[in-house]
Amino acid sequence: MLIASLRYPEQGFEFEQIEWTISDSLNLDALTAAWDWVYSRHDTLRLTVSWSGKDTPEQSISTLIPTLQVHHHRGCTPRQRNRIVHQFLAQDRQHAPQPDQPPLSRLNLLRFDDHDHVLVWSFLHLLLDGRSAKRILEEVALAYTALCNGSVPELQPAPSILPYAQWRSDAQTMDPGFWGSYLVNFDHPNALPDDPDALPDIERRNIQAEALLSRAETERLQQVAGACGGTLNTMVQAAWSLILASHSGDDDLVFGTIRACRHGGPAESRE
Repeated sequence: MLIASLRYPEQGFEFEQIEWTISDSLNLDALTAAWDWVYSRHDTLRLTVSWSGKDTPEQSISTLIPTLQVHHHRGCTPRQRNRIVHQFLAQDRQHAPQPDQPPLSRLNLLRFDDHDHVLVWSFLHLLLDGRSAKRILEEVALAYTALCNGSVPELQPAPSILPYAQWRSDAQTMDPGFWGSYLVNFDHPNALPDDPDALPDIERRNIQAEALLSRAETERLQQVAGACGGTLNTMVQAAWSLILASHSGDDDLVFGTIRACRHGGPAESRE
C-alpha cells in the first residue's frame, strides 16, 4: 500500500473516501469534539511512515490529528449538490496525503442547508480497512450523541497497535525462510502475454474497473461457492487462476491476495 500510494500519488491509489450523509440539524462543536476524542483514543489513526535514510520504512505515532474543514454550499439544486460532491471527491483524491506528512487522513464537511450535510472522511488505506472504518464511525456517533446530551463518552480504552506491530515484525523475520523453501522450484513469475499496444512502463497507470452483479447472479455464485465449501472470494481466485494459466501456459501458478489476518495475530488486533 505504501509503494502504491507513492508510485501513483496523482491517482489517489490506496486512498479511501467515506461519505456520511447527515439529514438532520448538526451540532458542529460536538461533531468536532467527537472526532478529536476518537482520534485521541486510537494511535493507529495517527500513524505516519518514514523511510528516508532507512533500510526499511518505519511507522511512528504522531500527535497531529486532522482539523474538520467546513464548506458552505447553500441554495443548491439537487443536481448542483450532486455535482459539488462528485467534484470534491475527485479533487480530494487527486491530492492524497503523503505517508510521511501527518495526519494521513482528512475530515471535510459539505453543508448544503441546516438539515443536509455530507461528511467526507478520507484516509490512506494503510491506516485501516473497511471493518475498522465502520468501528470508528460507530464510536464517532456514540461520542457525538453523548456530547450533544452534555455528557462524556464512555468506552473501554482502545487497544494499542504496538503488540500487533511487534507480532508483524517477528513474523517478517520468519516469513522469507518459509516461502523460500515452499517456492524453491518456482523460478519465474507467471506472465500475461505482451500487449504490442501497451504504453511504456514509465507511462502506465493503474485503473479501477467495476463489474456489478445482479442479486440473482450473486445468490447463484454464493450457492455454487457454498456447495464447493468455499466463498465468493475463493471463486474469484479460482477464476483468476484459470485465466492466468490459460494466458501464461504455466502449470504452477503464484499470485497474491490481501486479507485482514486479524485472527492470525494478537487477540487485541481483532479490535
